[in-house]
Amino acid sequence: MIGAIPLLANFPSGCHLAEIEIDPQTGVTTLVRYTAVDDAGLVLNPVVAEGQIHGGLAQGLGEVFGEAMICDAAGTTGALAAATNAIADALAQAGRLD
Repeated sequence: MIGAIPLLANFPSGCHLAEIEIDPQTGVTTLVRYTAVDDAGLVLNPVVAEGQIHGGLAQGLGEVFGEAMICDAAGTTGALAAATNAIADALAQAGRLD
């Protein structure tokens, strides 16, 4: 151990880039292209590793495009229930990720 970091710790890294279009009239946002590059080191099971990347991507896009934060005139945020936000699931993402 070096300080608080175990010697066998790993630190995967990556870069994700989203190209979006925003309609200036309506404010509707569309994801045009998403590119991701990840360095996970030695991958023992590529299917599981790819699933982890796709799952993280689906969760992030779900948060961006499916959730809302509502504020009143004073800037106070309201408490939102999970039922008011869309949830990205595997079926919704099937065939959308390359």
